[in-house]
Amino acid sequence: MPLSIRAKDSARIQFTYYAYIAGPMGDVFRYLLRNKAHSARKGKQMGLEAISAFWKPFSAHSVLGLSDLEVRRLALTSITELQQHIDLIRTTFNIPQDTQEMTKQDIEKMIEECLNARRNIHPELTEN
Repeated sequence: MPLSIRAKDSARIQFTYYAYIAGPMGDVFRYLLRNKAHSARKGKQMGLEAISAFWKPFSAHSVLGLSDLEVRRLALTSITELQQHIDLIRTTFNIPQDTQEMTKQDIEKMIEECLNARRNIHPELTEN
């Protein structure tokens, strides 16, 4: 059953999230919002597009009440969008296709170690 939306609520939604600047989410937000390669507005858009690509089929099912077939079609579109994100990561960081043998925990540990090492070398990165 779709979640109801009152008319006055349909105009805009404000999404606010606070993250510790010295943590992993803070690193992501600083990249998106304070990167010289793109504007803060573009960074927000990039972040929301990535979130949307994943959650669209769930919202279509729950909020919009679309049929199973419509949700499946939307899910396939989301998978394509997410695959593009994955391909960008692989291309940018020279990651081969055959990384399936690594577990999620292995990958998270590797990322955290890299981020911590970078923070130790460049403590100014943890400042505003």
